[in-house]
Amino acid sequence: RADGTYLGIDRTHAHMNTPATFMWARGLEDRSIEVTFATPDPTWNVATQLKEVSGKADTYTAPNLAYFIDSPIEFSAFDLREWTVTSMDRTAAIRLAIHHDGSTSETDAYTKMVQAVVLEQKAIFGKLPDYDYGVYTFIADYLPHVNGDGMEHRNSTILSSTGSLRRNPIGLLGTVSHEFFHCWNVERIRPATLEPFDLEGANMSSELWFAEGFTSYFDDLTMKRAGILSIHRYASGVGRNLNGVLNAPGRRFAGPADMSKNATFVDAGVSIDRRNFQNTHLSYYSYGAATGLGLDLTLRTRFLNLTLDDFMRAVWVKHGEKEIPYVNEDLQTVLGEITGDKGFARDFFVKHIFGN
Repeated sequence: RADGTYLGIDRTHAHMNTPATFMWARGLEDRSIEVTFATPDPTWNVATQLKEVSGKADTYTAPNLAYFIDSPIEFSAFDLREWTVTSMDRTAAIRLAIHHDGSTSETDAYTKMVQAVVLEQKAIFGKLPDYDYGVYTFIADYLPHVNGDGMEHRNSTILSSTGSLRRNPIGLLGTVSHEFFHCWNVERIRPATLEPFDLEGANMSSELWFAEGFTSYFDDLTMKRAGILSIHRYASGVGRNLNGVLNAPGRRFAGPADMSKNATFVDAGVSIDRRNFQNTHLSYYSYGAATGLGLDLTLRTRFLNLTLDDFMRAVWVKHGEKEIPYVNEDLQTVLGEITGDKGFARDFFVKHIFGN
């Protein structure tokens, strides 16, 4: 079934996450790759972040294995919407490819909401990333026979849900908001522990509280700023997450940095070993989001004209825009720089990131 990890093929589409679809061989990681899709139906098209090969129908290329396996592909009769966004001295094309059972008017209304989220998140960082081929693609499968998921990629994202644009557009948009924020935070503001890809082992990271958790804090916040979420719905979501974190038994055992290291075992990980994670683990998504809320409120009350937006923008300038991977200590340094208070930054990380 279609999701953000596996391969899903049926009569309506081919939903391809490349690591689950294509083989790879040791020693050939740096070779360029070209793939051609044979169209089973004249109404089908390809949506992907791969570069289209000029003069060859339905043929795409990647410079190496790492880029190829980071490039999901949807091959179907999807609805396509495309618009441009000006960012500094560049213009980026944003594409929304939706494979669903809804109407054209539903697609158009949803596109307007996606456009609003894109602009709000661009405002946080001051600019869009420089997409490799000038294009960012949302690839969405909203169908009753898929698995709910979202997965970020360098110049695209996979979105899948059994929900529909008619019944739950705002719920679906929450995943859009989360995954698009990743094109800054994770894809370019990148933990050093995730580089390079280890295809035969695990990339254990202690920075996922920031990579995923702070992204989770901003996903609903940008929807609120865009006028999509009411203050009541936004505050209710923040309250539920905060209540869950404060009352989670796992919070007694580790802070956000150490909880991040559990990703291999809890984020779709499968193990036959006996576990007690319901009592010993706290999701780095929710833990990080609550920590982001706390830091945002602290910056707003303790420092003049300073918010978490400023922190994210500073991390972007120092690490994301230049694509210099970071570790937790680098984030602490940036926090000390923007506040002008290294002691505050040190105490925050000791108590709230490394501690619990």
